[in-house]
Amino acid sequence: MMTLYPDELASAISYDGCPLSDSTPYLIARSENVRDVPFYEINGDTGLDSTCSSLGRMAAGQLATLGYREMYIEYLGRAHDFNLVYDSLPTIEATAYRQVR
Repeated sequence: MMTLYPDELASAISYDGCPLSDSTPYLIARSENVRDVPFYEINGDTGLDSTCSSLGRMAAGQLATLGYREMYIEYLGRAHDFNLVYDSLPTIEATAYRQVR
């Protein structure tokens, strides 16, 4: 949604998301559309296969390399843990909620 409708979003926060591009695996598709949309990703991983953490790191690196505003938070050993939403809220409130385009 953030890459399809960037003019309608002030910022985007993804929980446990692995944003994939059809054309380039592990990168955010249409990243040029979100140059003015601060993006925050909170990711949990089992610590066993690290697939989602690795993908999240690549997506964060892509945006950082482009000079976009982004923050990547990773919790190892906490895949599919819905408490990440609540546990990361203090960090997100202090940063992402105040960052808008």
